[in-house]
Amino acid sequence: MDSSAFLGAATADREVRVVVRAEHGEVRTPIWIVTVGPDAFVRSYRAEQGRWYQQVHVLEAFPLELGGELVSVRPDPVHDANMLERVSDAYLTKYDGEPELVAMVSPGVIATTLRLVPVGE
Repeated sequence: MDSSAFLGAATADREVRVVVRAEHGEVRTPIWIVTVGPDAFVRSYRAEQGRWYQQVHVLEAFPLELGGELVSVRPDPVHDANMLERVSDAYLTKYDGEPELVAMVSPGVIATTLRLVPVGE
C-alpha cells in the first residue's frame, strides 16, 4: 500500500486492527485511527495498560490491518504538545458523539499517541 493509499484508508476507516501475538496465536485488536496532515495516529484506549500498546510501542515495526490489507508500520511516539493537541482535535472531530471519546482525549491516553509510519518510507 503506497503512502497516499495508506493515508486515504486511515482517513476513511473508523477502526483499524493492530495485529499482536497472544498465547494462542495472534489477536487483531480494533483501535481508532486519525490523520493530521500527511500523518496517521493511534492511541491506546486503556492508556499504558493496553495490551496491544505494551507490545507495539517498543517494536521497530508491527502489522496493522488497514483498508482490508495488512500494512507494516513503524510506531513513532509523539511528545510535541502542539501535535498532541492537533491529534486530540482530530479525534474529537472524527469520533464526535462516541461515548469512548472522553477517554481518548484524557491525559493518560494522550501520552500513548503514536504516529504510524508505513515501513519503507
